[in-house]
Amino acid sequence: MRRTSPIDVKRAEALQREKMAFLDMLASAINHEIANPLSIARGQCEAFVLGWKEGLYKDKPRDELIAKSVLIMERVIKETDRIADITKRLTDFVKPGKATKPQKINVADEIAEALTFLNAEIGLSDIEIKKDIPPDLPFITADKKHIQQIFFNVIKNAVQALKERRAIEIIGKKEDSYLRFEIKDAGSGIREGDMKKIFVPFFTTKTNGTGLGLFIVKQLTEINKGRIEIKSKIGEGTSVILYLPIA
Repeated sequence: MRRTSPIDVKRAEALQREKMAFLDMLASAINHEIANPLSIARGQCEAFVLGWKEGLYKDKPRDELIAKSVLIMERVIKETDRIADITKRLTDFVKPGKATKPQKINVADEIAEALTFLNAEIGLSDIEIKKDIPPDLPFITADKKHIQQIFFNVIKNAVQALKERRAIEIIGKKEDSYLRFEIKDAGSGIREGDMKKIFVPFFTTKTNGTGLGLFIVKQLTEINKGRIEIKSKIGEGTSVILYLPIA
């Protein structure tokens, strides 16, 4: 029987922490994104029922009551449709694919999706997100879920790197046969000695980090025929630059 090595144990523990962190994100996203429309739908129904019990509508014409009931039902339908859409997006985001499925993708849409989930997980209200992405950028050919995970991890890292200056820039442009996306944070930067290790599995400078975030980003980027670069200066921040092939 093969004995489990300390490295294997460490890897399994790190993967488990990564999994639990992702499940926490999913729970936060569900609570944040679904609780609001549920509250609106319930509030509409509750207000009508309470008004009915208190006799507020006893002298109202039948047609007016029907019109009000229809209006409330339309609002409830609208909110339940929002919940259905949110649930589908969350499922699509977390459901693992068995194989790479390249398709044409608007990267700006996937960045917006990643920001939605990040806002649900850690909140972005105190962070200035500056986006400079031309609306006419061509599509890329890549696995949709991979692109979502790439930007989710990169932007999350940028958020976690911020200190006093709470600002992130996301810049996109066409460069030869690639789309170039730069995610710049205003954090404290990465030490020169650590720059050589940032893509090494399990290397992290965070107290509760797993050291798998950028490793996964690099793997997924290369699977989709792209490449990644990191630039950083102590005291000025870090830029993650992604090159993704145009469709």
